[in-house]
Amino acid sequence: MSETVLTLAMHARTETVPLSFAVHKLYLGGWAGRSRQDVQHHIDELVKLGIPAPTEIPILMPMPRHLIATDSWIEVRDGATSGEVEYVLLFDSEHLWVTVGSDHTDRVIERVDIAKSKQLYPNVIASAAWPYDEVRDHWDTLELACWVEVQGRFELYQQDRLAALRSAETWLGTMRERHLLEPGTVLFSGSVATISGNLVYGDAYQFRLTDPVLGRTLEHGYRVVHLDGAS
Repeated sequence: MSETVLTLAMHARTETVPLSFAVHKLYLGGWAGRSRQDVQHHIDELVKLGIPAPTEIPILMPMPRHLIATDSWIEVRDGATSGEVEYVLLFDSEHLWVTVGSDHTDRVIERVDIAKSKQLYPNVIASAAWPYDEVRDHWDTLELACWVEVQGRFELYQQDRLAALRSAETWLGTMRERHLLEPGTVLFSGSVATISGNLVYGDAYQFRLTDPVLGRTLEHGYRVVHLDGAS
């Protein structure tokens, strides 16, 4: 079985060096808000689209490891798909890094099976990461934001601090309890609510993780391309 290897840049405070990360396991977190009210808000967004409420909170969904990329575009079958910004953890035996990404979901299939709806398209991440140790002490101040393009115009779609989500330490503890954490693990954190309270099927997504204490950002974006001849 061939490896999925991410070629990234590790941006530390004192240096930038190449980071080659071999992905052995990929997990997507869901219903990951610290506030039950915020989680319910996101559930309500999806229920409006006919997507059943979860039976377990939070959830961890294993994904095929090839479904992670740093691409600037993805291909989809139709217009009923959308992305959402999340923080992303990359764990090996000695280090932990954090970056920003978007899991891209087929919202029609999601009404039937949430995990399968996320197996149709790549999970896109930025091509750079920070050492987790550099942000551990001010983790909750980090901020996620996402802009979505509709009809040629980008609008702010999601924005919140990481204080709104389960922390990295909490997720790592959950994975250790379930014996899921091993070198080469990538975890998407689960997302924050949309600003409007509605999901938007965009033509492109731009997303960002901001560190206001150290004055830096990680950002990336991708365009959604519809497959020719798809029915």
